[in-house]
Order: sequence, then structure tokens, then C-alpha cells
Amino acid sequence: MEEEILIETDSCKVIYNQLGYLFIEVMGYFSSKLIKENALGVLDIAHVKECPNIIIDQTKMRGTWSYALKWLELEFLPLIQEWKDEIKIAYICSTDSSSKQSLYRFFEITNEFDVQVFDQLEDSKRWLLSLPPEEKEETNLNVISIKNEGRHVIIEIESINYIYVEKKIVHIETTDKSYEFRSSLKDILNKLPAHFHQIHRSYAVNLNQVASIKYYAGGSYLLYIKDLPKIKIPVGRTFAASTKKRLGIKVRW
Repeated sequence: MEEEILIETDSCKVIYNQLGYLFIEVMGYFSSKLIKENALGVLDIAHVKECPNIIIDQTKMRGTWSYALKWLELEFLPLIQEWKDEIKIAYICSTDSSSKQSLYRFFEITNEFDVQVFDQLEDSKRWLLSLPPEEKEETNLNVISIKNEGRHVIIEIESINYIYVEKKIVHIETTDKSYEFRSSLKDILNKLPAHFHQIHRSYAVNLNQVASIKYYAGGSYLLYIKDLPKIKIPVGRTFAASTKKRLGIKVRW
């Protein structure tokens, strides 16, 4: 049997996969007591199974859990210090804004551990098990068409330096012009070749146009474009490792 259900309650489901990871699905609103019970329970299972690879699916989690951050920092994280160089935790992020904000705050206190955030389960498993990334087919097109104010605008793909989303509006930035249209970062990246890489929940860049990357704070970085030296583009902590790897910078997994 490839999977073994170890815990199944109204708020938490824990599955051990023989490929070598624990899958934890959390659901609903979590009290401080519930967070402590589940965190310690999962830690016990991880020890029994000798399994430091963990996927935590928070897509069904709701509400803030920031009140438990102090306990997680001062009491829980020291309990997994023995796995500091081995443990890998992949989060599948909740769409609930309060839960998502709590997760980002949690990242600020987990600098010693290897954590990443994903939208899809398959992507999280691929990273957790150190499998090669799914190949993205390169496009033969040299241009991209976007619909803006009732007309189709044609943009040369290699003229694009970076892209960002603000208030559901996508901004495509070239060296000398900016384009705006209503879409999502995911949708626009699906139309672009593989060297366009997401570096932040709101930003993506053309890796061919990157001049340098500099450490900033809390595991995050700043990225600079070749022809735009005054522009500082944020690299989110959860995207830092994949971005550095794509740029040929050695990353400890």
C-alpha cells in the first residue's frame, strides 16, 4: 500500500506516503490548543516514521493563527533542531487572506529550515523529493498579444524585463514602455517561455535580463535588471531558492 492514513479528524488528516513524506491536510479554523496538539502529534509521527519530509496542505484552512507564532518559535521549532539540515517543509497555501498572512509571518521565524510555498500538490512533491522540475515547453513565438482597451497589443517577448500584478492588474514592463491589462500573473506566465520565472507572489522576471541579485533581509532578496539599474525587484523568501537555482547560483536543498 503506497499510502497509510495515520490520523483522520474533522480538523486534520495525516498520511504517510512510502515515497518518503508525510502529507498533512488541515481544515477549518484553528485554536491555539488545536495548533499545538496537531503540531506535536505530527512531530511524534515524523520521529516514528523517521521522515523529515513534510507537506502541509492549508488550502482548506481559514482565519488567522498568528496567536500561535510565539509558541511555534519558542517551543516547537527547538524540538526539530536535530533535523535542521534535513527537514524540508512544503506548504500549499490557503486562499484565505488571514491564514496566508499568518503563514508569511511564520516564515520570518523559520530561517534555519528549508521551506517553500506552492499552489499545487504535484509541484510540492516534486520539490520535496528533489525531482527535476516539470519541463515547460518553449514557445517559438517572438511576440505576445494582450487585449487592452478593446484592442490587441503586440509585444516583443524579449523586450519584456519584468511583470508584476497590483490590484488584479498585470503590468508588463519593457525598457521604454509599460503595458497594463486585467489578468493574473499565472495566466500571463503560461503564455510566456520558460525563462520567465516567478520570483514573488506578485512579480516575475525575464531571467535573460537579470543583472544581479542581492540579499535583503529575512531570507528575501532584491533583483536588478540590466538596463534598469535603479529598479529594485523583490524576490520573496519562498521563491529565493528556485530563483537562485535558475540563475546558476548554488542552493542547498
